[in-house]
Parts: sequence; structure tokens; C-alpha cells
Amino acid sequence: MSASSSGSDDTGGRSPAALLPARVVGLGVVAFAAALWFWLIPWQVETAGSGFVRPRTLPQICAVGIGLCGLLLLAFPGGAPEVNLRQNLRGTFVLAVCGMTVWVMGHWGFLATTPVLALVLAAALGERRLPWLLATVVVLPLTIWLVVAPLLGRTLP
Repeated sequence: MSASSSGSDDTGGRSPAALLPARVVGLGVVAFAAALWFWLIPWQVETAGSGFVRPRTLPQICAVGIGLCGLLLLAFPGGAPEVNLRQNLRGTFVLAVCGMTVWVMGHWGFLATTPVLALVLAAALGERRLPWLLATVVVLPLTIWLVVAPLLGRTLP
């Protein structure tokens, strides 16, 4: 009996066609990381003449992490993807709310829109406990603003 028919290979006994969707997603994730590194980060992150950490450092670390996850998915693809309509609709809703918030933030500012986004996201994730909602809606945006604006000297929209 050959190694591939015994199920001891790296594909777990699945046919190459069954692994194709995961590998396509992995390739897409690697392409997204490359686009972040070579196009989006240089275009969107401004340079700073001083400071302890360059502004591009954290976004580049995240891009490398995303790329490594894509490479892992290419090398070790998972099983067949499960399509769950409810989860897909929930994810689409969250992405739409985030995109709309970024657009509205350009018009109304960070402090006016971030609490609304936080509340909608917390509700979409099923959070119903009042202390957590208050922390999410009030404390988190205020803390971000206090750290970014006065402490780092950066402006928020």
C-alpha cells in the first residue's frame, strides 16, 4: 500500500481538488499581504522625523504576520470550507458597518462616530452585558483618543 493511499501524507488523504479552495484562499492572503507591504503601507503611512518607533513598523509587522498565515494555509490547507449563510451575512454586515463608519468619520470625526461603531459591533457580536457595553462604547474610544491625540501628538479625523 502506498503512502498516499494510507492517508499518512500531508493532505490527510484528501484529493488535491478538495484542497484547492484553501490553497486559493492562502494565495489570496499572501497577495493581500504583498499589496499591504509594497503598495498600501508606503502610500498611506506618513514618515516621521523623530520618535521611538517608525510609523510603518507596526503595519509592516502585521503585513508579515498576514503573509505568514497565508503561506501556512498554502502549505497546510484545511478541510473543505463550510458555507454558513448566517455567518456570511453577519460578516458582511460588520464589514459594511466598518466601511460606512470610516466614511462617516471623515465627515463627523472620530469621537462622534467611534462609540456608535463600537455599539453596533458589540451588538452584532452578541454582547448584552451593560458593563462591557459601557466599556466598549465610552472607555475604549476615549482611551484611544487620549493616547493618540495628546500622548502621541497625532490627529484623528
